[in-house]
Amino acid sequence: MGQIKRVKILSVVFLVLLLATAAAYLLPLLKEKRQALPDIALSDGLAGLDELDFQFKGKKHELKPTQTGEEWYIDNAYPVKDQFLALIQTGFSRLKVKRVLSKEFITQADSLFTADGIVLNWKSAENKGSFSVVSNPNDPNSSYYRSSALGKETYVAFVPGFTGDISNIFRLEAGEWRKKTLIAGSSRNIQSIQLQYSNQHSESFILSFINGDYQVIDIPKLDSTKLYTYLEHYEQLSVDKYVSLAKADSLKLVNKTDLIAQLDVKMLDARASRSLDIYNLNKEPGFALIYIRPNNEWALIKTQRLFPLMVKKAYFVKK
Repeated sequence: MGQIKRVKILSVVFLVLLLATAAAYLLPLLKEKRQALPDIALSDGLAGLDELDFQFKGKKHELKPTQTGEEWYIDNAYPVKDQFLALIQTGFSRLKVKRVLSKEFITQADSLFTADGIVLNWKSAENKGSFSVVSNPNDPNSSYYRSSALGKETYVAFVPGFTGDISNIFRLEAGEWRKKTLIAGSSRNIQSIQLQYSNQHSESFILSFINGDYQVIDIPKLDSTKLYTYLEHYEQLSVDKYVSLAKADSLKLVNKTDLIAQLDVKMLDARASRSLDIYNLNKEPGFALIYIRPNNEWALIKTQRLFPLMVKKAYFVKK
């Protein structure tokens, strides 16, 4: 009986030693395997980039910041929504590899990349890179990820703490990225404003940034408080709704509208500059119709946003 007990004890000791030896051998291997997963995050996110373009189903779009960095534009035409920029910032700075995609899913992944893959190319002052992503059909909170810089491997990538597939925003058309902002950027970046009234030419004015300060042409005694209050009304000025040419023509016909003024705003970054033709809408109380250049678009804007801009030249005279 004592012999049997001794054998059992030795067996337990042997098993413990065997498990300890296996753990000592396998744990470093597992740790090494975990450490071998590539770091795919861009540490500074979008903030560290000078340029980003993406391609989906043959359509390519480009994102670039303004000179001041306050805004990003898509296709050099529209300022991008802040929430989209925040999503990209989060995604790029926190993107992480969960695991290498199992071999049995590679064929499926190949088909998905061909049919629905999104190719992204980024560039910073010091570096550039490219990668492709496509939604993971087996997990709504992750994507398949490939990069030529990492060889032929396919990875499952995700953004910790984020619900959903962040890459979906790159499937949207350029128009869905745009802000309703009419004048993008800070009012401090305004270089000149010219307001020309159709029927009150003497009340028209030109405001310019000259020799480090703002001046209104032909007004020697300027009320600087009123001037800077006026400029503040341009801060993130936005429209309420973009309308089609057909809708604009219909509004003009129904309202028997007239062109009441032309407003030209030049910004430090030329892409943010806008010229507006302003029409009154007699039967649309609370709104004005505007034609926007250089985008050649029509939009409705609330008169409460517009009226503070429609001052007369005498407004700026210091009394």
